[in-house]
Amino acid sequence: MRRKERALQLRLIPGDDPPREPSARTPTPHADLIGRRFFDGLSRVAVTDVCRLNPAQVMVEREMDGRRWSISAGLIRLIVGRERKRRTA
Repeated sequence: MRRKERALQLRLIPGDDPPREPSARTPTPHADLIGRRFFDGLSRVAVTDVCRLNPAQVMVEREMDGRRWSISAGLIRLIVGRERKRRTA
């Protein structure tokens, strides 16, 4: 006799939740640094994005070889020489 294997069967249960809409990316406090460039002694370095794992850091890319790494946003502010803009209440 052949034995029929039991398989787990899942069914979707309709819910009352409305469908999710893709939310816009929330603005980060260091988004104003994106696009800033500075010279590191060998080549120009550009801030490309805010780090997704740690929003207190930004991603930078060296133009000479395309190497990318993350660095503290506060350090970039010191290098670039701009103060952080305060939000108005």
